[in-house]
Amino acid sequence: MSAPEADRLPSDDIIEQQLQAGDWPAAGRMVTTRLQHNSDDAEALSYQGILYLIDKDYEAAAESFDKARRLLPEEARFHLNAGVARLSADKPKEAREPLEAAAAISPEDFAVNAQLGRLNIMDSRYPEALGHLLRATEKEPEQVEVLRLLAVCQRELGQLPLAIQTCEKALAYAPGDPWLRNCIAICMVRMGHFAEATRRVSQIIEGLPPEKDILFSLGLECQEQGSPHLGIEYLRKLYALFPNDVDACVNLGITLQTFGQAGEALFYFNKATQIADDCAEAYCRCGMVYESVRDYPRAMEAYEKALKADPKHVDTLARLASRRKEAGKVAEAKEMLREAIALNPDWEQLYLNLIAFCKETEDYEEAETLQQEAEKRWPSAQEVRHSRADLYLKRADIAGAMAEFRAILAEQPRNPDAMSGMLFCMNYDPDMSPEALADAYKDWDTRFNAHYRDRVVDFANDPDPDRKLRIGYVSGDFRGHSVGFFAEPILEHHDHQHFEIYCYANHNYIDNMTRKFIRFADNWRWIHDLTDEAVLEMIRLDQIDILIDLSNHTAFHRLYMFARRAAPIQMTWIGMPTTTGLSAIDYRITDARMDPPGMTEALHSEKLLRLVSGWCYRPNDEGRATEVGELPALRNGHLTFASFNAFGKINTRVITLWGRMLQAIPGAVLYMATGGKDDDEVLNEKVRSVFADCGFPVERLRLFGKKPMAEYLAFHNEIDIALDPFPYNGGTVTAHALWMAVPVLSLAGRKPIQRMGATMMGAVDLAAEFVANDEGGYVALAERWASDLPGLARIRAELRGHLQASPLMDAELVTRDLERQLRRVWQEWCQKQEQPEVTGTDPVEAD
Repeated sequence: MSAPEADRLPSDDIIEQQLQAGDWPAAGRMVTTRLQHNSDDAEALSYQGILYLIDKDYEAAAESFDKARRLLPEEARFHLNAGVARLSADKPKEAREPLEAAAAISPEDFAVNAQLGRLNIMDSRYPEALGHLLRATEKEPEQVEVLRLLAVCQRELGQLPLAIQTCEKALAYAPGDPWLRNCIAICMVRMGHFAEATRRVSQIIEGLPPEKDILFSLGLECQEQGSPHLGIEYLRKLYALFPNDVDACVNLGITLQTFGQAGEALFYFNKATQIADDCAEAYCRCGMVYESVRDYPRAMEAYEKALKADPKHVDTLARLASRRKEAGKVAEAKEMLREAIALNPDWEQLYLNLIAFCKETEDYEEAETLQQEAEKRWPSAQEVRHSRADLYLKRADIAGAMAEFRAILAEQPRNPDAMSGMLFCMNYDPDMSPEALADAYKDWDTRFNAHYRDRVVDFANDPDPDRKLRIGYVSGDFRGHSVGFFAEPILEHHDHQHFEIYCYANHNYIDNMTRKFIRFADNWRWIHDLTDEAVLEMIRLDQIDILIDLSNHTAFHRLYMFARRAAPIQMTWIGMPTTTGLSAIDYRITDARMDPPGMTEALHSEKLLRLVSGWCYRPNDEGRATEVGELPALRNGHLTFASFNAFGKINTRVITLWGRMLQAIPGAVLYMATGGKDDDEVLNEKVRSVFADCGFPVERLRLFGKKPMAEYLAFHNEIDIALDPFPYNGGTVTAHALWMAVPVLSLAGRKPIQRMGATMMGAVDLAAEFVANDEGGYVALAERWASDLPGLARIRAELRGHLQASPLMDAELVTRDLERQLRRVWQEWCQKQEQPEVTGTDPVEAD
């Protein structure tokens, strides 16, 4: 192009003038002219991207900015705008690379830091967001939107007084701004000032124009930020103004449902269906409410109406699939999920649900095929990566799961779920010292929860040492799960005159065990679909005095919520006998055999609360119906050992020791649970190979797969002695074995998790006979019983009775001891409380 031609082209200044004047068509014609002459005109491409942004064509905008930044990679603004386009398109993952490229060129630029702060908040990377937003406010301290983002960041980091100060600073520039005032109200909820927060929201509502969008947006923000209690206020006003608006009815119902107010939510969903009988979403929500109160016939009826209104309503299909599975119609459930996937192949949760169904039914080949397909579609999605790790765990491949968790952390160092998964896997490692394991747990808290430690929380709990106490139990396992065998007898025997019992169930289905738990609780809350902040608000409004975690770092835990300090006193029990690592959990409930005084205190972030027994077991109906047989060795002429534990606990050191034991006892055989199906020869051959590599005499190995409960319990009548693996001892399987009068040979260690055998065998006064302190002692105990079958037969004949008379099955004894300890720690807390000074200058009013 000649110089005269270039002179005739629209200059940057002229295009800028048209943009500032709002004459987009004229600016567009000028940009097109420039690009027709030179398609590599970086500035023109940038202006083209700006015009696409104005037109809300974010994909085209990103493409134009990408071309510009490839041509002039040293220009930070091109990278910045490419990131902004992707943020506008709601693609935060794609926005990170261009925004970080802009920051590398202009690290102090206001816009770059503001957008990176916004992006990191979207990704919940609050420490990084804080740094960027502080730099942005240093450059332009009067930018209200950046101050609002900074306040949100401070709020999520637990810096609640600072967040309020930041909002008040922003309000000086934008008086009355409802978003800033709402942020202050949410902060006050998190500080425990519920009455003051509600009063402020009422004032906000009074000053708002009667507009649907702003009321809905403020209510939605409260709900998303874990404060549905406040969101309800906005949505009630919305409904009052627009009572015949379907969206107003549905969204108010959703918020009420989220907060556990099922009956009122149902009213609004039904109102929506009366206004519009083709509203599939409202029918689907009705079904969800009926499910939450376990009225399954009405739930099914509502879902059918939803599909009649919209046969392609994917959420309804997914929920119907879950109901079909729970009813035992697994094939039908899978087919419904496949139909849902065909309708919406971009919803990854559908794949994850179908994979989970396959895992539960041990259809691992189909699970693997689906997993691979999900990984192709969403190679970096956190939930998909965790599904892969869980598949490894289900197949007892601890090393594979650990490698997957490590890979996730290498890419996402701030991923707490991956670190939690690693902690779970570390318990299987026989070479990890107790101190190293404890340090890893404490590091999880330091890495992910340190910013909550200084959070100021004012609890409204009455510090009366003798009043009726509110005790909350939080678990994802109030169902047919190992935890249920130990939690059920405690809940049944609580003294409801002096203790009010709340159960917070972090699962979304019900079985016979769940129905028992519901009967034993004074108050039942479903929290599976609630955010941590929403659960936090619920528990504080319930004014729980002592909150007890029953999960630790296992599936469906809510430790992130515990880290925020939901109750004055917090404890952990049953889920896993390890420290949680959380500084916010005050006590771990245990006993003196699992945690001998002076042995394990240093391995905990919690204080140890020792009961007469750290376990209290109750067999289920199938267990009570199964009789104990005579000692099999009397008819077989040799000892029969068995391991019923998850195969992932069986490491090479365990196999080597068991092989050494069998070599010392001629004729003895070992039955080994593989966790798969009896006829899964691929798995069985793998197990035999692992045993052979460890020198185990595989000709004396007998493999069996997973069995129904009644058959599994009856199989104990073929066993003389059960074998406990290490370092991860059996828990529920040991209790089941004792119920079936099968003693358990255990190797005790210094970790509490390797002392479960010691505490249970000690409870029935058999520790000296069946608990060893070293491998030599383990073999010696086995040899002893091989030469004393009459003595073993006497134990067999008496063991169930001894178990029933022991603290391990004395629910009355253990529960009363627990309640005495709960009362004691509550009284200690009350003694520490001081009445706050009342002044007229405190800007935050107490409830």
